[in-house]
Amino acid sequence: MPRLDRHLPLTALRAGMVLAKPLVTRHGVYLEEGLPSGHVLTAACLDKLRRGHTETACVLEHDPRTASQREQEQQAHAARLAQIFRHADLGHRPTRMLHDALLAHRTDFSPLPAPGTTPDARQADHPSGPPRAVRAVRAEEIADRLQDLPAFPTVVRDVLATIDDEDSHLRTLTDHLEHDPVLGARVLSMANQPHGHMGAQPVADLYAAVTLVGMRRIREVVASVALVDFARRSGCSPSFWQHSLAVAIAAEELATRFDRDRGRALVAGLLHDVGALWLSTCRPDDLDALITHPASDGAPREEVERTVFGMDHAAIGRSMALAWKLPADIANAVGDHHAPRSDAATPMVAITHLAELVCLGLDLPARAHHEIARVSDIVHGQLGAAWSDALPELLAIVQARVAFEVAALDNGQDDRPTLTDIPVC
Repeated sequence: MPRLDRHLPLTALRAGMVLAKPLVTRHGVYLEEGLPSGHVLTAACLDKLRRGHTETACVLEHDPRTASQREQEQQAHAARLAQIFRHADLGHRPTRMLHDALLAHRTDFSPLPAPGTTPDARQADHPSGPPRAVRAVRAEEIADRLQDLPAFPTVVRDVLATIDDEDSHLRTLTDHLEHDPVLGARVLSMANQPHGHMGAQPVADLYAAVTLVGMRRIREVVASVALVDFARRSGCSPSFWQHSLAVAIAAEELATRFDRDRGRALVAGLLHDVGALWLSTCRPDDLDALITHPASDGAPREEVERTVFGMDHAAIGRSMALAWKLPADIANAVGDHHAPRSDAATPMVAITHLAELVCLGLDLPARAHHEIARVSDIVHGQLGAAWSDALPELLAIVQARVAFEVAALDNGQDDRPTLTDIPVC
């Protein structure tokens, strides 16, 4: 089977060729390294490339690392996983399955660097000393203090409404896009991309663009752009929105594989840690109690939060989602993503829970406190016995898509494809 070690134009690619490493281009991410399929370019993949990348050259190279370098990196990878799983019971089969998949995963992208300028709530420096008394968080306070955060983007509710009633809400969503120049321009750009529009005349009408591109992709793109913007306007650190985006991508990929709604999974992933955003905004002076609490060095953060505040950030996030009148399955996924309850298990809860664990294991982004204690048994119960079979491909796709999207956001590319514009073959 031929391997490529030179630059080739798209016209020179042939089915059966193997990429030496993941290919990241302007319009998408095409993965070969790390996939269990044999890393072969298929005819369908080539067709997708040529329709979407008619003038893009492919950069294909052999892995430049020596055997010694690869061994050292694998040892460092294993040591990092040992730290992430330091309190895990690896005798528990689902937890062991995730650990082993992460250990076998070939890391072709460096972990996203932890920002050094804007610490998030978990990394901030706080005075040491005995824990002080902190007033418990109440549901009424959560709702009352939402005014301290930026207004929740109403377009997200419009998007979610179209899932159940697509026809009646098409005009509502189009009306919103007409009043949002950034989102409207993004949708028109999608409709006029070569792989989405084959006509001679450019699409200039938003209603026509939404119809052409398809409601599913529009929902996902609009929701992701709006919620990432919401997080950034809230003053959170880059590592917060990067992690939220990573979990959203992982949740969307899982939903695709297990035939669940991608739009709801994406929103649940983007909002899964929104309760932590509430704490850092509405109780900033109380966060030192988390750091100085005697259990903070060994217990998971959510356990310490329950001790200090009377509820954890997941429960706070559930209350926020309900106050924003989001669907119950999204609110429950946000509220149960750390410790799913067996009596309230749903596929959306299982997807959000597993999506976060995947991103913690991949260090997306790299943060010292990442820890995986246990994969809930509801993953097996809700997603089926074959859930672990999807992990090798899932890990590669999530890592590549997150690296591509975060790089685009950091570079300020206004015309970049959004996370759901990135086709993977």
